[in-house]
Amino acid sequence: MNDETNNLPSALPPMFQRPIWKKWLWPAVGLLVVLAAIGGGVGYYATKNEQVATAPTEVATITKEIKKSELAPIYKTGEKWLDQPIKLDDLNLITHYYNDGTAVDPGEDGKSIEPNAELGTYYKVGTDGDKDLILLVYSEYDQYVGLLQKIGPTSYNLLVQESPNLFNSDPDPAHKNTLSIPKLADSVSADQTTAYKSLIYQKELIFKGIKISNGTRSYDPFSIFSDPERSPENKLQEVGATEYGKIYTQELGTGDGFNVQVYVLRLPNYTALEYQLRPSFVTDDSVPQVTWKDGSVNKDTYRADGVGSCGSASGIAVLNTTSLAGLVESGKTKGGEKIYEFSDANNQTLQYFYKLYALDGEGKPLEGALTLEQYRAKHGVFVWKDALERMIVFNSTVYGANVECGKPVVYLYPTVPTNVSVQVDAKITKSDPDYGNGWNVLAMPSGQLFSGLNKYDSLFWEGTGKLYPTINSGFIVPQAKLTDTLTAQLHQLGLNQKESADFLEFWLPKMPTTPYVRVTWFGKNQMDQLAPLTVTPKPDTVIRIFMDFEGLNQPIVISPQRLGAPARRGFTVVEWGGLLRSSTAIQ
Repeated sequence: MNDETNNLPSALPPMFQRPIWKKWLWPAVGLLVVLAAIGGGVGYYATKNEQVATAPTEVATITKEIKKSELAPIYKTGEKWLDQPIKLDDLNLITHYYNDGTAVDPGEDGKSIEPNAELGTYYKVGTDGDKDLILLVYSEYDQYVGLLQKIGPTSYNLLVQESPNLFNSDPDPAHKNTLSIPKLADSVSADQTTAYKSLIYQKELIFKGIKISNGTRSYDPFSIFSDPERSPENKLQEVGATEYGKIYTQELGTGDGFNVQVYVLRLPNYTALEYQLRPSFVTDDSVPQVTWKDGSVNKDTYRADGVGSCGSASGIAVLNTTSLAGLVESGKTKGGEKIYEFSDANNQTLQYFYKLYALDGEGKPLEGALTLEQYRAKHGVFVWKDALERMIVFNSTVYGANVECGKPVVYLYPTVPTNVSVQVDAKITKSDPDYGNGWNVLAMPSGQLFSGLNKYDSLFWEGTGKLYPTINSGFIVPQAKLTDTLTAQLHQLGLNQKESADFLEFWLPKMPTTPYVRVTWFGKNQMDQLAPLTVTPKPDTVIRIFMDFEGLNQPIVISPQRLGAPARRGFTVVEWGGLLRSSTAIQ
């Protein structure tokens, strides 16, 4: 067995298309070099004799290979954006196969079972001279959005700088900067450098005295801005404007007596940036600078994203009323702003956050949890009024929501017996076998794992991660169809029979019993942000899925997800998990 163990599989080389050059291009390149030299001489003469500086002309870098380069952007102006996007017919620019040859909808023969399916949606959003600017929207676990420039009757340039979420951020050199979506048609080339000043990312914005920061792309732009049937359900409200565009709040969901909102900047091309609220009295490490009425100074950390998650989120919890009724002043911020707390112990919002803290994932009381009165004495929840007259709810993370990434399970399937190292970039609270500084196991092709003298079927962990994705798509499932729906979706997501059975055994007892359940799946890209996973030696195939869910008393409108999975080839790693929270229904 030691000989087999030492025979480690090597990492597969990346599969990229080579750039295609035609012989007739080289004379043209030579001519350009000559012209550039002449132009440089003319510029020098003018500068020397007339003191008139001439800026060099920057030309976009075009490659046939659709892969993100490390080139710096060249910013342009002069484009014109439409007041409303125009939906186009299917341009057939997305193929049915990924870069590795895997079919998007593989059947038993490995070929696409939906050869005529429309994989992309296209919208004209502006013009650059005589070239149309077109948004490509591809739906899978989430929305993937790219900006195209039409350069001929049937040819296009993908503007790489304006299409960031089309490309993998995986640090593995074999995957980094490659397409996250299926391969694009041969009629699409990559413009590596062209970008527009009007779309420049702004890390921070200030309007009406409110600072919002850490803008992240929202990849569901049309459900927000251009679909009149969906806008009411999104409860979008314009609240201000900056030189970069209008600012909106969008409601993501509701809880007991509050709703969860996010700030959205609408860019001219009808994509969006989501921002987090940054109150001036909250430090970078999430400690509100508050002095309580008894003279004590707060040293605890708080969050204001409402429901909570096993990572950081961008939403803010806003009371459904602007009235101070039922609130009493309990302190002041460093700037003298008033802080309030609930006077009624039975207030539904106070009860909501207390239950998130005091109950486990099955709704049972946690041993050692504070009583409600003790929780209130520790300032478990407080309220602050912002410049928009909204009542923002902060809840303690010291005595906060009992929310973790629930039982992520990792399966390893090497092609030969292999010593494997696995590391998760998360704050791990439970693990089996013991995580320590990472797992080091002997993995067999059958999936069996050996750690010391013990044998395991998988690696298990629970804990808190990093950036938690925004929920803007998913499925609304009637309670009676929940088991069948999850079973079918797990198959679509690439889990085998044993993995699906393990998932259902753990999660079905923890699902809400409300009439409807909202189910949202995160895929590998989202999981790589939430809890980055490093496996050595590098696997050939990685399947990572994570379920976020909430109970609903009434169905809501939400964009559906497109589910799929890569074919299992070579050394395969599979991981599933979900969000553990107490069993409080979200309306």
